[in-house]
Amino acid sequence: MKRAVIVGGGIAGLAAAYYLRALSQRKGVQLEVVLVEKEQRAGGCILTERAEGFVVEGGPDCLYAEKPWGLELCREIGLGDQLVEARPETRGTYILWDGQLHPLPEGFFLLVPTALSPFLRSRLLSWRAKLRVALEPLVPRRRGQGDESLASFVLRRLGREVLEKVAEPLVAGIHAAEPETMSLRATFPRFADLESRYGSLLLGLWKVRRKASPANRPYKVPFVSLRGGMGEMVEGILEHLPPESVRLGEEVLAVEREGGRYRVRGRGGTWEADYLILATPSHVSSRLLQGLDQWLSETLLMIPYSSTATVSLAYEAQEVLPLLRGHGFVVPRREGRRLMAVTFSSRKFPFRAPEGKVLIRAFIGGAKDEGAVLLDDEELLRLVMTELREILGIRSRPLHQWIFRFPASMAQYRVGHEGRVRALEERIKEHPGLFLTGGAFYGVGISDCCRQGKELAERVLGLEKGP
Repeated sequence: MKRAVIVGGGIAGLAAAYYLRALSQRKGVQLEVVLVEKEQRAGGCILTERAEGFVVEGGPDCLYAEKPWGLELCREIGLGDQLVEARPETRGTYILWDGQLHPLPEGFFLLVPTALSPFLRSRLLSWRAKLRVALEPLVPRRRGQGDESLASFVLRRLGREVLEKVAEPLVAGIHAAEPETMSLRATFPRFADLESRYGSLLLGLWKVRRKASPANRPYKVPFVSLRGGMGEMVEGILEHLPPESVRLGEEVLAVEREGGRYRVRGRGGTWEADYLILATPSHVSSRLLQGLDQWLSETLLMIPYSSTATVSLAYEAQEVLPLLRGHGFVVPRREGRRLMAVTFSSRKFPFRAPEGKVLIRAFIGGAKDEGAVLLDDEELLRLVMTELREILGIRSRPLHQWIFRFPASMAQYRVGHEGRVRALEERIKEHPGLFLTGGAFYGVGISDCCRQGKELAERVLGLEKGP
């Protein structure tokens, strides 16, 4: 029987393990699957704690409904009845500007307004900025097919105010990145395609939405989670894997190739593999591949990472609920704050806090503030409570607090990212049976990693079927 060894037990590695096992069984292929993870738990950045009636997310708290692969995997592992939508009655994102919270106008599709009336009524943008956006259809489309930064793109098509007040804080909250270095094609390819096809973002979105059928949208809101938190997804996948196939607390030191097979050397043992899947951050994969392929190792280091931390605070609802609006807010860097974003977790999703209590989560760090994760717990807590008091007026002491750090955890897709990934794809062909997957390559979100895991499993089984 052949063996596939997966190094890395984050969602990309878990998805690959699940689909390799499930699809091989369906197709009658004999394939042993082993997953090796250095931590004592699986899930990577997906980390849910349940205590005192609270469901607290350390990392990602939801799936993006327009990317269906995460939802599909949840249903496959029997969690379909546990999916919950974000509360529509409290929806809305706010942006801090000049010390005041302004609602992002309803109908904004990430960076682009799609509803005229809320956009015109908004006090977030000046009339000059609104006029600049209204003239976007007259802006010539970009010549050439090369990549460009998100900042350059937004400046060209929508103007500086949209960049500073909308694009920069939103992408910082989603990608923990800076728009001046972010690759447009790798992070928001849809906008590049709209400009290429229609010559205008506004006209392109209007035409696309006219053709879209509401019947094809199973969810009314874009964000969907699990009743018991995203950790349920990790637990559900593990239940579908034989316990002996998941090796937690096993650090891999290096990989070698000998006699047509890979040898995975760890502190606690060695595994022989016909197929080797590295589902680790690119800097970890780089270290593992040093002895096998120096070029691969060095090129993987060209994908940088940022570090983040989250601080969740529980309060009595009567003390803070009147101060909260929408699902949360994001903070432009011009505000000079260390908070990147704040989510009102128990307003965003049900089942996050007991009756009469509120759960709030703050995000710190990212590309603009790497040193934040180095602060100790007391400093982080003081920082968050001070800025929540100054922004929202929250003066109460929290009932409980949870602090999570994720050093070098968020891959940064800088300009030229797609070219680097294509070069890696070509080089890896020289190593049959070796695969790279995870948030460093084709999307940082949970759903993107689930899609990669399924596609990778299909490629491996395609090799097993032969010509």
